[in-house]
Amino acid sequence: FALQVDAGSGVGDAPQVSISYDFTGDGTVDRVETWHYFATNDTAGWESYGSHIGLQSATGAAMQDLVGGTVTVALWTALGSHPVQVDLAHSTLTLPFGAQSAGGGSAPDPVPTPDPAPAPNPSPPPVAGGGLVLSDGAVHFDPAQGIVTLASSNGANHDGAPHDTASFTLENITAGYLAGDTTGFKLMVDAGAHVGDAAQMAISYDFDGNGTFDRTETYRYFATDDGTGWQAYDSGAGPSAVSGAAMQNLVGGAVKVDLWTAIGSHQVSVDLASSSLDLPFSFGQGSGGPAPQPPVQPQPQPTVPTDSTHFLVSAGSSALQLSTPGDVVIASAAGGHYIDQPHDAVVFKAEGLNGHYDGGGTSFTLPVDAGSGVGNGTQLRLSFDFDGNGTTDRTETWQYFETNNVAGWENDPQARGVTSASGAYADFTGGSVTAEVWNTIGTSPVTLHEGASVILPYHGWLT
Repeated sequence: FALQVDAGSGVGDAPQVSISYDFTGDGTVDRVETWHYFATNDTAGWESYGSHIGLQSATGAAMQDLVGGTVTVALWTALGSHPVQVDLAHSTLTLPFGAQSAGGGSAPDPVPTPDPAPAPNPSPPPVAGGGLVLSDGAVHFDPAQGIVTLASSNGANHDGAPHDTASFTLENITAGYLAGDTTGFKLMVDAGAHVGDAAQMAISYDFDGNGTFDRTETYRYFATDDGTGWQAYDSGAGPSAVSGAAMQNLVGGAVKVDLWTAIGSHQVSVDLASSSLDLPFSFGQGSGGPAPQPPVQPQPQPTVPTDSTHFLVSAGSSALQLSTPGDVVIASAAGGHYIDQPHDAVVFKAEGLNGHYDGGGTSFTLPVDAGSGVGNGTQLRLSFDFDGNGTTDRTETWQYFETNNVAGWENDPQARGVTSASGAYADFTGGSVTAEVWNTIGTSPVTLHEGASVILPYHGWLT
């Protein structure tokens, strides 16, 4: 979910959400998921309260099919002394179900299959691997794996360096690569009441099944909290490293998922039965033979300049992602005060964008590091030209982020909210996005990490 919330200029407020399921429609709630509350800022303007903040608790039965069932979403203020507004018209909710029907009454009876004629196009049987299964045209974690435990890092730094991995594989598969789609996953993780731990994930592909992995995508680690209960580690933060060949078809190939603890001194549990995996392929069954070709859909492509001041653009099925191609140093504010006023900014741009606006707002992940510098703050402004006519149609200026004085990447989160936003969202028709990143205060340069990303609520290239 992504809820657009605003407490105005009120201080110390926080909304919270829970989702309840009555799977059978008997009037009894079978499962309740309560998400961590979201602390609003004291600046008037919408902020995004999203599910990436993670679960605080999940009680009741495991997730299962809804058969004439009911879903209830409850919203309330968890703390504070002011009302909080929620713009439901621009909020989104995605539930992990393939919808069959909706509305009151009992579930419809299935239509009987004529006898003796067989059912048309029967689904192929699932293909099982080493912890991954291929069923219903997609690769999933085998729910029989249940909860696995990742070994502690024992205080060492294993960021990007797998150790004591829990590995899951699927071999001898043929699939067509869906160009433009990206890898997605959601892992339910928990380190209990421990502090300072983090889980990490990598996905490797052996495209031709020769026993050598041709490509590995390593995703940014997820720092667990110290509250007992499942949290969602998902692909939204993007990869920290990608090595090897470009994405391509799988022809009798293999997929491997590795999980490990990147930092910390405690074990981390992963509930694979409640986790999900979404790989950018149209999967076939069996081995050998040519990969099935995805349908040809001519689409306008974004301009892809080669210099480092332009974003790398990827268009998935649910979002448009802009990523930085390398580490960039942001000039010091030199003791000045440039809050909401770009100064010696690093500028990134993406042009030739085409996409449908889905509702909701921008999210981003900006890993920054000021080293041992003290008293620095980094700020982001996004400018949108939706039709490419050279006129800015929308501007978002986000709260600056105060870096610490310890060497290491910190994440500037969008949860801090905007200081100002003007203009309305619209579809992209050959449009562009410009990002300005600068230091508002301080005397030290700040480094912006490779793979910093801006996620825009757009889908599907316009034709």
